[in-house]
Amino acid sequence: MENWIEIPSGLFLMGAQKLNPKEPNYDEEAYDDESPVHPVFLSAYRIGRYPVTVEEYLRFVEDRGYAKASYWKAGGFGKWRWPAGGRAAREEQVDNPTRPVVGVSWYEASAYAAWAGCRLPTEAEWELAARGRTGRKYPWGDEPPNEPIAGLLRLANFDRIVGHPAPVGTYPLGDTPEGI
Repeated sequence: MENWIEIPSGLFLMGAQKLNPKEPNYDEEAYDDESPVHPVFLSAYRIGRYPVTVEEYLRFVEDRGYAKASYWKAGGFGKWRWPAGGRAAREEQVDNPTRPVVGVSWYEASAYAAWAGCRLPTEAEWELAARGRTGRKYPWGDEPPNEPIAGLLRLANFDRIVGHPAPVGTYPLGDTPEGI
């Protein structure tokens, strides 16, 4: 399955507001700095269908990505050798290659993206990919994350219920309508 989703160019309403449930992008839990809701035009772009897995990130590490300054044009070269968390966290990540990689700084993520031949999304691109042009509250829609049924979550791993990151692709019902 192709890992990239094409997001077409166009306008979307960026931000959230908690003052009027009848207005776009209403979210009773919105922070003040998410307002005002405003139109943003974006050119077409691609975004990953899934978060980067430990296995994918490990290829960057094994290819000496931390030692090649050319991947670190955004900064941070020489500051890290592995995502944060120490030896135990590193071993747990390596033992779970299908989970999303965690403990990665923005600079490390940017270096990984340069190594992988892509780039990180902008804040607006990230929000459009998650919210869509309809201004949904959650990636899957406006329904809140579900409580576990028989110990299983249906839409997302949230609120520390599982206790660790879930393998990428575990919650397909929580995907965006675009497949992200």
